[in-house]
Amino acid sequence: MNREEKAASVADLHERFSKASVALVAANLGLTAGESRALRRTLRAAGGELKFAKHTLGKIAMRGTRYADCGALLRGPRGLVFGYADPVAVAKALVDFADAHAKLQIDGGAVEGQVIRPDEVKAFASLPGLGSLRARVA
Repeated sequence: MNREEKAASVADLHERFSKASVALVAANLGLTAGESRALRRTLRAAGGELKFAKHTLGKIAMRGTRYADCGALLRGPRGLVFGYADPVAVAKALVDFADAHAKLQIDGGAVEGQVIRPDEVKAFASLPGLGSLRARVA
């Protein structure tokens, strides 16, 4: 990867961190290619996405965003899960997939810049989604 590619990757990740309402970190401990595709599809259906990047570039991209404190979670084979519209739906999709596949481990993340541990991600995923809350108000 040359300098221009690295700069483009950092800019792309920085934009994703800036727009995201939730950023979670998950460890891929041996998912097959088919399982990885299924995870990406599941997250996309929930309004999220999964990105893999060099950790150094990810840490640089986090600077200046509300997710700067998540850099400590990036070590080993980790993926970044971004959610934009409904953070609970993305967390729920990730937790459900991790429960069904032992080779995916949730390491934590942040919601609106507030760092959360793996057990807090599971608790966050159990909250009612945005649509459910809107229905309660109506």
